[in-house]
Amino acid sequence: MTTLFQSITAQTAQTWLENEEAILIDVRTPEENRQEKIVNAHLCPVDTINVDQLPQTNKKIIIHCQHGIRSEIACTKLLQEDDTLTLYNLIGGISAWMALNLPTHRS
Repeated sequence: MTTLFQSITAQTAQTWLENEEAILIDVRTPEENRQEKIVNAHLCPVDTINVDQLPQTNKKIIIHCQHGIRSEIACTKLLQEDDTLTLYNLIGGISAWMALNLPTHRS
């Protein structure tokens, strides 16, 4: 089985989220998520993520972490469970998002 997902930029992700075309899954740790997060991202840490945790939606599913590595792992893990999913990895993670001064929430 080949596990494929697409990688997208923070700008593309922001556009999709603004247009309500996508949902965002944060696969970082709860502590990282508490410190700073992208608004409305669903937390599903990479160590425990599975298909059942994903919101039921017809929207695009974007996976993100801090820099893009754990989100690639999460995409692969999810596709091993269900190869019919269409997933998008946020290149550079929340770091790329913040580099573009896109909105986040700090605790």
